[in-house]
Amino acid sequence: TRQTGPEVQELFDGTAYVAARTGVPIVPMGIGGSEAMMPKGAKMVRRSKLVLVVGDPIPAPPKTESGRMPRSAVSALTAELHSTLQKLFD
Repeated sequence: TRQTGPEVQELFDGTAYVAARTGVPIVPMGIGGSEAMMPKGAKMVRRSKLVLVVGDPIPAPPKTESGRMPRSAVSALTAELHSTLQKLFD
């Protein structure tokens, strides 16, 4: 989602859920300048400077013996992703 302001907004658990289910790491990426490139309501993309910052991969949490992932582990991974994205943005 395109956001404005200095703070990363709340994240949904979908990214962490998929990473936990598949066992693949999450590669966090911060994209700055996209709000100027295509503001909400715009029909065309505008030329603008865009900055992409790629963070270190966040490993997926290990699965339990049953193969299930506790909801708390998914929430913790989402919180870690949020923190990492905020650091990249700053």
